[in-house]
Amino acid sequence: MGVADTSTNQPVRANSKFSIGSVTKTFTATAVLQLVDAGKLRLSDPLARWEPKVQNSSQITVQMLLNMTSGIFDEGGPGSTLSRHIVADPAQEFTPRQIIDMAIAQGPHSAPGQIYYSDTNYVILGKIVHEVTGQPIGKVITDQILKPLNLTHTSFPDSASMPEPATVGYVIQGGQTKAAPRLQPSALGAAGAMISTVGDLKVWAKALGTGALLSPTTAQARLHFLPLTTFPPLQGSGVSAAMPAGYGQGLANLGGLLGHDGVVPGYEADMWYSPSSNATFVVLLNGEIITSAGLQQVSDAMVVSMSQIVLPANAITTVG
Repeated sequence: MGVADTSTNQPVRANSKFSIGSVTKTFTATAVLQLVDAGKLRLSDPLARWEPKVQNSSQITVQMLLNMTSGIFDEGGPGSTLSRHIVADPAQEFTPRQIIDMAIAQGPHSAPGQIYYSDTNYVILGKIVHEVTGQPIGKVITDQILKPLNLTHTSFPDSASMPEPATVGYVIQGGQTKAAPRLQPSALGAAGAMISTVGDLKVWAKALGTGALLSPTTAQARLHFLPLTTFPPLQGSGVSAAMPAGYGQGLANLGGLLGHDGVVPGYEADMWYSPSSNATFVVLLNGEIITSAGLQQVSDAMVVSMSQIVLPANAITTVG
């Protein structure tokens, strides 16, 4: 299963904790949609109700934040102010207000209605949940999702420490392997701060894919996917076809699999559920490979290859 810490050769265990990056968005979106079910939010509510200073806020809705069509600049992505701050000082704390203001200063990436993946959308959604409920997004997720599903090894942390049994995240680049810096959860927030295990994500993948915590109407509505990108297979796996990915409301569709992936320094995560076969794929890595071409998202490629090998009749690919 690999090594959790190269300095001690501590092995990875079934209950080892990993940062899961943007898989966090599946929890945040579900918390938002639960508020929709409770009548405390509407998908059509304009962003101007909470963030009037965001450009185009009167045209941007809660639904657009969920499905990545707001056009708001991606703070935390390449070239962003937040990413430069994190590189300079990984231990720096941020408030949602600071991150949103950075995005406002950058200006919109695109007009509302065009799909563009942005972490800022989910930082804003976390802030909206806080304002609507009076509780931090981490507590809402814990109370409304983690406890009902008994996901006792999953957390929305309040410090940079990795809970035990911990893994250390590594970056592999230029023939060297180095421990990645631990970021403060506030730098990732409702877009990517959470920690989990293989076992908990197996449970969550099925609950997410079947809409277990939502009304049937809301669960069905989140399954409207907009084309986003394609994921290539793992080199040397014997699989040649890529799989198309689309984005719904805090939930992606990868060739018929429902779930999400995530990346934070030193970690990659993939979590997918196949409704047609009742199968689940979870890949958690405490290492990133960076080449001259950029980050090689190995966990994505592993799922693309594994799903076509294990479920050849169910996987939807870009090559016939």
